[in-house]
Amino acid sequence: MGPFLTTIWGPWLIVAAVAVAAVMLWRLTGGRDAAGLVARTLAVILGCAAVALGAGRIGLVLDESALQRARPAEGRFIDVGGYRLFVLCEGPRTADTVVWLSGG
Repeated sequence: MGPFLTTIWGPWLIVAAVAVAAVMLWRLTGGRDAAGLVARTLAVILGCAAVALGAGRIGLVLDESALQRARPAEGRFIDVGGYRLFVLCEGPRTADTVVWLSGG
């Protein structure tokens, strides 16, 4: 489940699922008996959880963008056959060359 949560849209799907569960539970339970009140209380708790999760995700996105503006990457992009490749050169020019390519 780890890679799913690291995507941009993954946490929003969880927020949406919790919100939909809260709305469905609220609409399906309308009785004034004890079971209906417990179900409605659970729906309110799920709704509050959806709002808290959404607010937390918005805060995380804002923090990440502020961090990227405060500390931009040190390298530069170069054009390689129509693709952009990020390059960071460090160390003395006489040292051995290490090329590290990462991608998925």
